[in-house]
Amino acid sequence: TRVIPVGLNALFNAQSLKGLLSQFQRLEDRIIIRGDVERLRALAKIGTLVFVPTHSSHMDSLLLGWALEQSGLPPVTYGAGKNMFRRPLTAFFLRNLGAYKVDRRLRHSLYKDVLKQVSQLFLEMGFHSLFFPGGTRTRSGRVEQHLKLGLMGSALTAYTQSLIEGRPQQVFVVPVTINYHLVLEAETLVGDYLRTDGRQRYIIDEDEFSDLGKVTRFALNTMGMDNPLCINFAPPMDCFGNDVDRDGISHDRQGRAVDPTTYVLRNGSAIHDDARDREYVRFLGERVADRFLKANVVFSIHVVARAIFALLKFRHGRWDLYNTIRFGRGEFVGFEELQAWVERLMTLLRVDADAGNVELGALVERASATQLIDEACRYFTMYHSSPLIVRRGKGIELNNLSLLFYYSNRVRGYDYERRLEEQR
Repeated sequence: TRVIPVGLNALFNAQSLKGLLSQFQRLEDRIIIRGDVERLRALAKIGTLVFVPTHSSHMDSLLLGWALEQSGLPPVTYGAGKNMFRRPLTAFFLRNLGAYKVDRRLRHSLYKDVLKQVSQLFLEMGFHSLFFPGGTRTRSGRVEQHLKLGLMGSALTAYTQSLIEGRPQQVFVVPVTINYHLVLEAETLVGDYLRTDGRQRYIIDEDEFSDLGKVTRFALNTMGMDNPLCINFAPPMDCFGNDVDRDGISHDRQGRAVDPTTYVLRNGSAIHDDARDREYVRFLGERVADRFLKANVVFSIHVVARAIFALLKFRHGRWDLYNTIRFGRGEFVGFEELQAWVERLMTLLRVDADAGNVELGALVERASATQLIDEACRYFTMYHSSPLIVRRGKGIELNNLSLLFYYSNRVRGYDYERRLEEQR
């Protein structure tokens, strides 16, 4: 991963873009890294780390590779779609990231089994790894909750196999959320989600990431933000969803120390048991999904977009999503009315943050509703080809409801729609 800081600074830094970004700070001063990194460094010395991040953009693996290097964490192996290697921009990074090619078009069970075996073998050999448990980039913008468990299951299989062979190798699962103010490919992704036939493409060959000009414009615009993104390392777990301390000791949900080897023993010996292991992996997936929500970092753009959709539902209760997107364009929202909805949502978010159920960006933690609206409105018009809103006097005119929907979804999963209804 040593090449990653150089490569990303080439993308986001002044000199490589002929001085256009000279007013911006260095990359490490723009991106926030959260989480107990010291605990992860300690665990990396006694076991194998498996990072399982949220997935919003093709930028994710590049930025996570940078964050690992920046945090003093080891590099990882992971499977990247072979279509990504056809793009010069990504191929440069992937070849230096420890990525191996995966053909996601092949749906044969044999091919999937081979991929799981490769993943298991890497883990048995002690190579730290990365899986995107969502399987592909989130099309709707929501934090993933329905996870693909196959590759996560290889962590448990590798752990059990190490016990069977008499060379115990601890495996630690680390959920990670990658949180953006603006997502490079948001227009393509949400457009795919909203296709009227309801069938989303698993692989999108051409999107904003394929266009170097758009990537450069995205870098120019987002690097003008105070903190364009945050990478948040959630607390690590063992293969069974138990919390793990810095010494590698597992603790159950009551905080009691437990021995994970006992989970896979039968008559005193470790064995593979498909039915048993499916239940363990299912529970691990639930725990990862829960950690995703709790480690989700909410920014101003998410709060204001969600407040706009709540306001529209109040005004037009009979509209479904597609009517809202179709007929909501051009609707005027006064700043005072929007401020009231933002304040209600901020109150709920701060209660949830205090309870450890979500995390907030710095501005959302401390600022007023007016300040949040001001920042969000600037970001709404900063990058996308079609601005999300247009300022009109004492309010805003809604312009791109599809993208507002996409960014509002980052705060779905917390039952805010019902809770806002109860506040009125």
